[in-house]
Amino acid sequence: MIKIKIRNRIRKFFVILLMIISPLAYSKGVGLNATRIIYPEGESSVGVIVRNEEPKINYLVQAYISSDENPIVFQVTPPLFRINSLSRHEVKIYVMSNSLPKDRESIFYFHAKMIPGQNNNSDTAGLSVGFDNVIKLFYRPKNLPMTSDDAQKKLGFSVEGKQLKVVNNSPYYINFAGFSVNNIKLGVSLANNNAMIAPYSSIKYALPTGVTKGSIQWRTIDDLGGFNEHKATF
Repeated sequence: MIKIKIRNRIRKFFVILLMIISPLAYSKGVGLNATRIIYPEGESSVGVIVRNEEPKINYLVQAYISSDENPIVFQVTPPLFRINSLSRHEVKIYVMSNSLPKDRESIFYFHAKMIPGQNNNSDTAGLSVGFDNVIKLFYRPKNLPMTSDDAQKKLGFSVEGKQLKVVNNSPYYINFAGFSVNNIKLGVSLANNNAMIAPYSSIKYALPTGVTKGSIQWRTIDDLGGFNEHKATF
C-alpha cells in the first residue's frame, strides 16, 4: 500500500511537471485548442483539437487519458495518428461506463504526446525528441446543486495558527491562478501543487508574517480557461 501511494505521488508530480511544460510546446506552434476539458454527464462525446502550425514538421501523436484517483472510463479516438504540418486533427473522447460519483466532479488528465518527424533542414537529423501536452479533464455529473462559477465565489476562510485555511464546500474542483492576502501574494502555483482544491475538501496556505485578519483576493480559472476575480475578508 505504501509503495502504491509513493508511486501515485511520483506519477502525479510528473503530470504536474508536464502541465507546466506544455505551454512551452504550445508557443512553438503545436498544442491543443483548450486548457481544460469539461465532460458533462449525458454527452455522447466531447472533442479536443490538436494543432500543428509548424511549416515543415509532421508529428506522430499518441492520445490517452490518465488518472491517479479514478478508474479510466474513457475511450480516445483515434489513440494514435499523424498530424501534418499546418493542419489540425480532432480527437474524440467517449465515456464507456457510468461508475463515477454522481455528487461531485471527477478529475482526469488528457495527454497528447507528440513526436516530431525529421526536418531535413535541421542540424539534429536522426534525433526526434517528443513532448507531452497535458490538460485537465473534468467529468461533471448532472444536477449538481450550484454552478461552477458560484462555487468559485463561495469559498470559506479561517485562520489556523499561521495558516489560512480555504474550504471548498462545493462539488466542483476549484483552480486558482493567484491568491493574495492584504495585497501580498501567496505561493500558489502548479509547481507547488497547491493551485487546486478538490470537492468538499480544504487546503492551507502560509500567511504573511504577523497577518491574522484582513482582505483576500483570489483569481480562479473558469470552464473556458478565462479568469474570474473575487474578494472577501477574514
